Amino acid sequence: MSAITASVGAAVLIGWACDLEILKRVVPGFVAMNPMTATLFLCAGIALAITSQRKPSRSMHAIAITLSLVIIVTGLTKLLDVAAGWLPNVDEVFFTSKLSNARDQLPNRMAPNTAFNFLLIGISLLLVDWRVKRFYPSQAFSIIAAFGALLPITGYLYGVQSFRGLASFIPMALHTAITFLVLSAGLFFARPEAGFAQVFISNDPRGVMARRLFPLAVLLTLFLGWLRVWGSGRGGTRAPLALRCLPSPLAFSSLFWCGGQFGPSADLRQSERS
Repeated sequence: MSAITASVGAAVLIGWACDLEILKRVVPGFVAMNPMTATLFLCAGIALAITSQRKPSRSMHAIAITLSLVIIVTGLTKLLDVAAGWLPNVDEVFFTSKLSNARDQLPNRMAPNTAFNFLLIGISLLLVDWRVKRFYPSQAFSIIAAFGALLPITGYLYGVQSFRGLASFIPMALHTAITFLVLSAGLFFARPEAGFAQVFISNDPRGVMARRLFPLAVLLTLFLGWLRVWGSGRGGTRAPLALRCLPSPLAFSSLFWCGGQFGPSADLRQSERS
């Protein structure tokens, strides 16, 4: 997942450097990924690869922390720029002249929901080994970032513009949202034996149910909702239908989390196996 994230960032930067629209926006007519967004994905992919190692060297650990701080500062600066309007436009550092000549209706800038997701990702990278009793805040931030990516994906799937971003700003690009989803999953499983993630890798009935039912519940619910929209052909029903479909992943996550919290502990299951 770290390799996919870094590869997407590098490919988009190559697309901006060589004016290859297929690399910048993947699908003709869709929103192009901002160069700074691609750069942060490259940083996040490298940081995740280092963080996933059990015992990285001090120098590699320092690189991961530095990259995480870069992601946090950039995302926070962009959010403050959107709110206050007086901070520097960090998303215009690379390919400034090409950004002003972009083909999109709105200037190609980093979307506010993209900046917020990067803030969550950076914090998750920093806190990957920090825990409060059995709770790992890093996994919580990665889950929030995943649902922040799932919302624009649902907006593209259902044709609901308001789900992709704020009306006065360029929406989050489709491949940006998909990459966020992959990156969030990688962060969630960076420590697979810890916290909520251990529910998915365990061999007991909870783990089997989580691995088989959770992806099916999310994908099947969204697919059936899309079929409903496609079959009806009425644009007015799209947003309410999407809002009815989105809570199901949250509900399943809560059920699996409760199962992991109130089920047998890892130590007890290990003693039982022994």
